[in-house]
Amino acid sequence: MVRPAAARVSHSSSLRRTADVVVEEIVRAGCDRVFGVPGGPIGPVFDALYDRSEIELVVSRHETAAVHTACGYALASGQVGVSISTCGPGLTNSLTGLVTARQESVPLVHLAGDVPRADHGRASVQEVGPYGLDLADGYRHAVKMAIEVTHPSLARVALRRAFTVAREGRPGPVLVILPLDILTASAEIVEPTIAPRTIEAAVPDEEWERIARGLASAEKPLVFAGSGVRISGTGSQVLELAEALQVPFATTAHAKGTLPETHPLSLGVMGHARSRWAAAYAEEGPDYVLALGTQLSDLATGGYRPLAREGGTVVQVDVESTSFGKTVIPVTATLQADLRTALPRLLRIAKEIGPRRANPALERAKAGPRVEQPEDLESTAIPLSPARALADIERSLPDGATLVADIGEHGVFALHYFEVKRPGHFYKPVASCTMATGLTLALGMAMGDPRTPIVCLTGDGCMGMHGLELITAVAHRVPITVAVFNDSSYGMVKFGNQRVFGRSHPFEVGDVDFARLAEAIGAIGITVTRPGAIDRGMLELAQKEGRPVILDIKIDRETPSPGNNRYKQMAAAGTHRSI
Repeated sequence: MVRPAAARVSHSSSLRRTADVVVEEIVRAGCDRVFGVPGGPIGPVFDALYDRSEIELVVSRHETAAVHTACGYALASGQVGVSISTCGPGLTNSLTGLVTARQESVPLVHLAGDVPRADHGRASVQEVGPYGLDLADGYRHAVKMAIEVTHPSLARVALRRAFTVAREGRPGPVLVILPLDILTASAEIVEPTIAPRTIEAAVPDEEWERIARGLASAEKPLVFAGSGVRISGTGSQVLELAEALQVPFATTAHAKGTLPETHPLSLGVMGHARSRWAAAYAEEGPDYVLALGTQLSDLATGGYRPLAREGGTVVQVDVESTSFGKTVIPVTATLQADLRTALPRLLRIAKEIGPRRANPALERAKAGPRVEQPEDLESTAIPLSPARALADIERSLPDGATLVADIGEHGVFALHYFEVKRPGHFYKPVASCTMATGLTLALGMAMGDPRTPIVCLTGDGCMGMHGLELITAVAHRVPITVAVFNDSSYGMVKFGNQRVFGRSHPFEVGDVDFARLAEAIGAIGITVTRPGAIDRGMLELAQKEGRPVILDIKIDRETPSPGNNRYKQMAAAGTHRSI
C-alpha cells in the first residue's frame, strides 16, 4: 500500500519571475536537455532557458516528436524527460506523445503554455474551443497528473511535485499548465520540501513461498515477463529466479530486450509476433504461470489467449492495481507489489527450494527452429527479403549497440526474428502502437546515452510522419543510424486487409529516395538493394562521422512477416477487429 508522506514547507523565499523559477526546477531535477517547439504563451520559459548554458535546448519539428524524443532521452539517461509546447495546437499535438509516455511508463514533465487567465473564453489566439478548454481537466486521463499553476508563488511547489510524481511508482507523464500572465509575473516563491512516498511490503512471505513452490512443483511452469520488469530494472533478478528453479521464461513483445533469448531457459517472445518455441510451449498449455509486470493485454497474450491450461494457475504481479482485471483471461490470483522489493523476497525462497525436476515440455518446444521460415534469414533473393535484411543488420551491429524498432511490418519482423543476446540489446515501443514513435524515441536515446550506438529500424511510412526530425539530429550532431525498410506502402495495413477482406488498396506512399533525402538535410545516405551489403563498417559510420546515417533498404514489397499472428486474429474476427 502506498501512503503519501506529509509535505514540509519552508517559508524562506525570494522575488523571482515564474519562468525563471520553472527553469531553476528543471536544473534542480538534473535535466540537462529539454525538447520542444516554441510559441507565444510559453515564450517566457524559452527566454529563461536562454540564460542557462547548462541546459541544451532541442527544437523539434513537431510537438508529438518533441515529447517522444524527450521520452527516449529519459529512457537512456535515467533523468526525467522534459518537453515544452505552447497551448492550442501545440498542446493538442502533444497529446499523442503524452499518451505514449503514459503507456510506456516514461517519467516525463511536459510544460504547456496557456493564454492569460483574464482572456479565457474570449477567443484568444491558440485558445482551444469557443469558450476555452479546461486543459487540466481535459488531459487528466492521459497523464499521471495535470497541474495548472494558478499563482506565481506556487510555481516551485508545482514543479517540485511534478518531477516527484513523474518518477514514483509506475513512472509516467505529468502535465504542468503555465498561463502567460503567471509566467511573466514575479512573486515571493514558496520553497517546498516534499518528502518521498514510502511503499509498504503488504504481501506476506507466505504468498511468495506459495508461488515459488507452485513453480517448483508444476509439470509445465512458466515465468512470463512484461514491460514492468524492464521499467523496474529487475531483469537480472527474473533471470536468477528462473535459473534457481529451472523454470522456462518468455517475454511480452513490449519486454523483448529485457532477458537474453540465447539462454537455455528462454522461449523468446510470447503473444504478438511470438517465436515458434513460445507457440509450441503454449500449445501444450502451462499449468502454472507467474506473470510479472504485465497487464495481459491484447499484444501481450496474442489476442487474449489463455496463458494456462484449463484448471491451471496464473498469478499476476504488478505495481498498480489498475493493471488487474483488464482482460477476460483467467487469472487465479493478483498481487500488487513493486518488483524491486518483491523479487528479492521471492528469489530468496526459490534458492532455498532449489531447482525443479527436468521439463520434457521445454525440450519438445525447443526441438525445432526458433522462428518461422528460418531459411529467409539467409535468402539471396532480390528484391531483398526483409528477414535477410534484418539478419544482416543483427550480424553487423556495433558492440554494445541497441536496436530500436518502430511501429509497422518492419517492427514485427524485428520482434520475431531478432535474437536478443543481452539486456538492452533491443527496444520496441508497442503500448500505443504510434507510428514513428521508434524513430523519435531512438533519437532521444542516442542523445541520452552517447556511449551506446543506436540503430533504429523504421519504415517508409514512419519516415513520412516524422522523418524530418532527423534535421534535428543533424543540427545536434547525433550519431544515429536509421535503417529504413522501404516498400513504398503502408505494408502492415495492406497485408492485414488482404488477409481479412481478401483484397486491399495498395496504400502506396510513393517511391522516396531516402538516401538522397539524407544528403539534402546534411546526413549520410546509403542505398541498399542486395543481401550481404550491410556490414559492420556501415553501422559504425554514424559514430565515426558524428552525424546521422540513413540506410534506404529496398525490400521485397510482397513479403508479410510470418510472425504476425494478428493477421490470423483479424481474419478470425472478421471486420470487427481493427487493423
